[in-house]
Amino acid sequence: MNVREFTGDEGNTTQPAVWKVMGPISFAIIFILLGYAVMLYMKVGETRGSGSASSATSSSSRRK
Repeated sequence: MNVREFTGDEGNTTQPAVWKVMGPISFAIIFILLGYAVMLYMKVGETRGSGSASSATSSSSRRK
């Protein structure tokens, strides 16, 4: 980060001022991406669940 505490330059912003802006933005990005990951995980679970059920019934009918 280009902040006053690291560079020593008085023209830069302070670290708390940067975190006031970037903290909520970072939280929002992480929250949205985690929600998207959960949605994809659930969608794949539904697809695999229906696929394995149909293959199980078809394989049991072949045995008869």
